[in-house]
Order: sequence, then C-alpha cells, then structure tokens
Amino acid sequence: MSYIVGLKSPAGIVMSADTLETIAEEVDYVEKLEIIRSRACEVVVGGAGRSELIDGFIQDLTKRVNKRRKVLNEKQLSTLLETALGTFYDRDVASLSGKYKEISFLIAARLLPNGGMQLWRTKARRLFEVRDRAAIGYGGTLGRHAAKRLFQPDLSLGQMVLASVYILVVAKTTSRVVGGPTSVVLIRDNGISREDEGYVTALEDRLKVFERHVNEIFLHCADTGLNPTRFEGMLVDFCAQALSLHQSYIADVFQGMVRAGLNSGSGDAYPKLPPGFTGIVAAGDMDNVYTPDQKAALIRRIREEAKRISWGGAMPSTSQTSKDRT
Repeated sequence: MSYIVGLKSPAGIVMSADTLETIAEEVDYVEKLEIIRSRACEVVVGGAGRSELIDGFIQDLTKRVNKRRKVLNEKQLSTLLETALGTFYDRDVASLSGKYKEISFLIAARLLPNGGMQLWRTKARRLFEVRDRAAIGYGGTLGRHAAKRLFQPDLSLGQMVLASVYILVVAKTTSRVVGGPTSVVLIRDNGISREDEGYVTALEDRLKVFERHVNEIFLHCADTGLNPTRFEGMLVDFCAQALSLHQSYIADVFQGMVRAGLNSGSGDAYPKLPPGFTGIVAAGDMDNVYTPDQKAALIRRIREEAKRISWGGAMPSTSQTSKDRT
C-alpha cells in the first residue's frame, strides 16, 4: 500500500510519499516517486496500488516520453498521458488476474523550456488537473484532514515541504500500511530535485516536537476558566520555548551545511536558513545557541568560505538521484 501527496502553489509543486511496500507477508522499502527526464519534458510519477502494475505503467510512460524529440506543451503532454493510461488499462490491467486492481497515479510535470508546472491525478483511465492539493492511496481520514487544515494557496515552497512531510507523519502514525522513510520531490520552474532523506527525517522530528508544544497550549487558549495572568505566563513560556527551538534548529541546519561544505546549500530549491544569516549571528540573535568564541569562529568561517567561492574555488553542487529515470 502507498500514500502519496501532491501540493501545488505559485511557488511550485511538492510531492511526498511513504516507502513501505507490503506483498503478502513480506515488507520492503522502495522509492515510489519516479523522475523521468527527457528533452521533451520532465515528469514525476507516483502510483498507489499493485506494484507490478505501477512499474509497468512507469516503464511504458518513460519510453513514450523519451521517444519524443521535440518539447511538449501542456496539451500534447496531457494527450500523451491519456494515451498511455488507455493502453495501460487495456493491456496491463485487463490481462492481470485476481482482485485489487485499483490503481491511482499522481503525475507532476515541468514543461520545457518555459518551466511551466502542472499536476494531475488519475481516476481509472481519466486524467484530472489538480489545482491545489491531492492525495492517493491509504492515508486515512486523518491524513486527508491534515492536508485540508494545513494547505493554503500562498504557501512558500519550504512551507509546502513542511506541510507534506507532516501529512505523511499523520498518515504513518494512523495507518499500519503506510510507513518507512518519507520521500519528497520538488518541482519548480527551473528544475526537479529530490530532497535529502536525512533532512526529511530531521523535519519529521522537528514537527513532532513543535506539535507537542502547540498541543499543550492549544486547549489553554480556549479555556475561559483559566486565570488570564496565569495564561499570560503560559504564553510567555511557550514563546520562549518556541524561539529557543527555532534557533536551535537553524543552528542544526547550518551545522549540516558546515559538515557538507558551506557551498552545499547553494543548489537548494528553497532557503533553509534565514536571509542574512551572518548578520543575524553578528547581531546576537543566536547568542543562546553559540558562545562568543563559537560565534567569532563561525563568522570568520562564513566570510572565508564566501571569499573562496567568489574566487572560484568551489564548484556548484549537484544532487541527482541514481533512481531518476532517463
């Protein structure tokens, strides 16, 4: 079983999926978001249902896309997808014996060369445009509720990543057939990228911690039997706790960049540190995280790295998964 979520805003498209695959009594962990790159377009496909059927559709779609030598516009691509779906149902689904042949796909595309983005979901052999959000698979009602509660049409790309990861956290917590590490793929006008698995795991942990603190204050907010002065003190404590956690997570992200090389984040699809991070540190906004010596060393390291990059001593980092299909 699978649970796959797609969120769309003017900032881009984010798709996330679990990686648990169950066949009878066997359990495996597989990548469920496949990236197809070609000169005609770039496509991301996620399927929920029987894995042998999903693999067959993705294999056929990859061949069809790679055969095209000219760039496809949106209408041409949607026609190609509908044709592939028709063939898939007539050939693969019809010939497979047994039950449980319900299949759904989420398909995102980056159109070349202008970088237009589109998201579709399938219902049987029909293709439907997704304007904001969609989910396929077995995430349960709580997963759908979390998607409805969190999604806003003006979310930034980074916030859509957080929302999609949290939706998968809820689905994995409430469904025994959804599990494993969460996979996240981002579609922007300038490219498609796969988020680092370790970073996604850190996001899950971060969201769980904040959820616990928010839940603690949530009922107090609506409790009219609570003394206002006591409630004010609770809010002050909550704000201090939230700010401290926020600062520590910023420091964690930066330390990860330091370990990977400070230029490692230059190819990120969205900012993972606040703008002017060096100035923030210098101004003392992170003093509860860094000692004076650590702060001085940090600022010196950032400036040295910036100088080295400006001299051409660093090459842009690229991270294209070996699972991407070409």
